[in-house]
Amino acid sequence: MICQISAWNFLIVSVLSSWCSAAHLQDEGPLLTGTPLSEPEYDQFFKPLRAPYRASATCLIRALYGCQNPLIRRLDQYENHGVIPQGPVCSDLPEIPFFADFCTFTFYRCTMKKYFVKVSLNCFRMKLLLRNALGSADTGNGW
Repeated sequence: MICQISAWNFLIVSVLSSWCSAAHLQDEGPLLTGTPLSEPEYDQFFKPLRAPYRASATCLIRALYGCQNPLIRRLDQYENHGVIPQGPVCSDLPEIPFFADFCTFTFYRCTMKKYFVKVSLNCFRMKLLLRNALGSADTGNGW
């Protein structure tokens, strides 16, 4: 059992180190904080997970420890330029375009084994336009 836990820890650390080494892709300025990744950034984000066992290992950690686990929170923050979105998020899934929150979205992505589904940047832009049109001063974390 200890060997299995060590193997999981090693796998997660190796995935995290791949993401951290690609952090230079996110150096586009403070306006991106809390926004979904761009296409090149998503390509880099998903690169360490291309092997199905790596994606399922990350999902297993999420299922075992939940979205509040510090490691999972760090992955979610990385996927959103440092800030995990609060409230509803949009996806690239035509059958389910909206999710109640980012945690629900990632859990769905894992349980349905649709590991590479993204948060929709176009929907993010529409939400900003709607928020501005309604005159809301609360920009929260960009969502």
